[in-house]
Amino acid sequence: MRNLIGFGRPLAESPPMLHPMALELLWGGMVRVVAEGLGAELEETRQVVERRPLERTIETPEMGTFEKGTQGAFRFEVQGIVAGEPKIVCEHVTRIDDEIAPDWPRPPAGQRGCYSVIIEGDPRFEVVVQLHGGGGSPADAGNATAAGRLVHAIPAVCAAPPGILGPLDLPLVTGRGLL
Repeated sequence: MRNLIGFGRPLAESPPMLHPMALELLWGGMVRVVAEGLGAELEETRQVVERRPLERTIETPEMGTFEKGTQGAFRFEVQGIVAGEPKIVCEHVTRIDDEIAPDWPRPPAGQRGCYSVIIEGDPRFEVVVQLHGGGGSPADAGNATAAGRLVHAIPAVCAAPPGILGPLDLPLVTGRGLL
């Protein structure tokens, strides 16, 4: 995982996870589904990547030593362009240390790792979700949530006529009867 995302590697090296095609494959579909759900016509998707170096050497019990000057944080956006402007944006920020990139978005005070949905406008909506469980990391809990959506969609997929289904073709899973 360390080489995939580039932490501890020279900034001159572009890690595989941050290549435009990887971002498009991993996150572009979500941008397109949101656009479809909103009835928006996407002209294109764009990828924007920023990376920051460590300002000091960092030692982590889980992943080892990360030397000063190597990649210590990255931020990317996959932008859905509507009428020439980025209207649907998936943004992701990951840091190896909390001191890096203080100007980038961060979780609310006291939280480590979160997922946010922000709708810019008047009024501005911001929903922050912090997940726990799985293997102890927010990413593990997020993956378990996605797997739950897939598993609970099986009956609807089996009942559907032959053909390709997308997330907007499936019913919302509400949890009715699970308690």
